[in-house]
Amino acid sequence: MTRPEFARSFERIPEPWRKRLGLALLIAAAILFPVVHNNDADIDSMANASAYAVLALGLNIVVGFAGLLIWVTRRSSRSVPTLTAS
Repeated sequence: MTRPEFARSFERIPEPWRKRLGLALLIAAAILFPVVHNNDADIDSMANASAYAVLALGLNIVVGFAGLLIWVTRRSSRSVPTLTAS
């Protein structure tokens, strides 16, 4: 199966520029969505979905940092005693 012409031309762009282009297109789509789409319910749904996505990313970061802190304290020479039965 051959690749479409636009996919081959997209591969000619250097990797850092591809990432920037993708991010710029995503931001442009997010900004232009309310202007182009006049249905208020869809705009509200997208706003709610975006808010939940940001909250999920934030929770993922917080839980990840907490897991790293537990990992560091349990493996250090001066570990914090835990209340587990031996």
